[in-house]
Amino acid sequence: MTEPSRPSPQPEMPSVVLTGPGADQNALLVIGLDTVVADLEPYTTLAFASTFGEARAFLDDSDPIDGHLERWLESRMTPEDDWDEGEQALLERYAGNSSPFDADEYFGEYWDQWRPQARLSSAFWLQRRAPHVFDEFARRDTGWGFDYEPAPWVALDDRVAIEAALTAPGFQVRHCEDLSNLYLDPRQDWRDVVEADSRG
Repeated sequence: MTEPSRPSPQPEMPSVVLTGPGADQNALLVIGLDTVVADLEPYTTLAFASTFGEARAFLDDSDPIDGHLERWLESRMTPEDDWDEGEQALLERYAGNSSPFDADEYFGEYWDQWRPQARLSSAFWLQRRAPHVFDEFARRDTGWGFDYEPAPWVALDDRVAIEAALTAPGFQVRHCEDLSNLYLDPRQDWRDVVEADSRG
């Protein structure tokens, strides 16, 4: 009996890397597309959700929204409410799937903690996924300020050489000139922007 033919193994798809100017225009952001998706999808989901159901659609019990529920309930409860009636009943009243949701109001002063930072993602990605580029091109971050986290960076002036160094081991480099803006000012159509920018 003849064995059925097996499909030839396909080469692994190359990892897509997005590059674009940083916020200060001197730095070059270099971030894998998978990291960009992991950064922006949860944040934009929360930023544009109008109900708790929409906010929860992307999140599970371990994610940040649940860590704020008790504080949220306490701020919304009236003298007529009573914890004795059960947390589930209060959740349904003030944080049910159809209840209005506003990220700024819900997270309050903690909201910015969930905003991903492109410069940190770029530094982390380069160190983990392209150490040969990091070792050759990274510069020391001399910035400072309250709650500022220094991170090595690469220069926009080195873009051609960096992209060549990324392409050599098989990364697929795409330009995304709006990458920094997508992190600073998230938009619902960020996926379309990434695709149009990087392919166009």
